[in-house]
Amino acid sequence: MSLNEEDNFLEEDDDEGIELKTIPISEYVKLRREQRKQEQQAFEDKLKVLKEKTAKLKRELGYKD
Repeated sequence: MSLNEEDNFLEEDDDEGIELKTIPISEYVKLRREQRKQEQQAFEDKLKVLKEKTAKLKRELGYKD
């Protein structure tokens, strides 16, 4: 057996111990929806901060809205 064959053999052994968790589609959709809400909230928070910084810089530089 060559080294490459041994490496492949060892990799296959590692995969055997992994159990895949299955969840119903409805549960997956619920999890993704919650994750998306969190991502959206984080995005909106960052956007708010950037808008505030932009407004402050515009005031400091004398731009008119």
